[in-house]
Amino acid sequence: MGFGDKSKKEKAAEAAEFAASKKAKAEEDASWEERDKGAKKKLDRAAAQEEKQAEAERKRQEKKELEAAEAAETGAIVDKVQAKKAKQASGKLTQAQIQANMALLAAASSQGAQKKTKKTMTVDAPEIMPNPNRDPNDISASSVDDALKKLSLEPPPKMTYKMFESEMLDKVKAENPSLKRNQLTDKCWKLWERSPANPKNQPKE
Repeated sequence: MGFGDKSKKEKAAEAAEFAASKKAKAEEDASWEERDKGAKKKLDRAAAQEEKQAEAERKRQEKKELEAAEAAETGAIVDKVQAKKAKQASGKLTQAQIQANMALLAAASSQGAQKKTKKTMTVDAPEIMPNPNRDPNDISASSVDDALKKLSLEPPPKMTYKMFESEMLDKVKAENPSLKRNQLTDKCWKLWERSPANPKNQPKE
């Protein structure tokens, strides 16, 4: 057996050692891979969080800009309204100015009246003639039915007891609230007998 030759036992030991080191390396690689996965997840989470914060910041900035624009617009509107009010106020007269103007007008009109009295003279008013366009016998009506009623040659319908009773019952009831219904109708009948609306009491034509 030569110097460089290895025994089977040594070869087996080397092979076992090689396999063990290979297994250990594989396990180490796997653990590094696991660590890498965890680190990647952490990095992804951090990136997502950062993106979320950037989006929130962008929205806050947009909101600020919108509010600033609205405030500027509102300020411009308020300025316009105040300017308009100031203009109107400057156009309005105070109570003292109104009284002063009225005093000036009164003085001017009294002076004008004095000047007129010197030149004016009285004239008798003409007699007012009746309006020939208005005939007292003319019929005025607001509707066609009303005009037909007024123009019809038929005499108005004669009053009946039922019509009289329906008109008078409330009045009699108000005057005699303690009476019963049949007593009220009796009173109405007595009034009907004496009423000029009763056709029996009207003179015959």
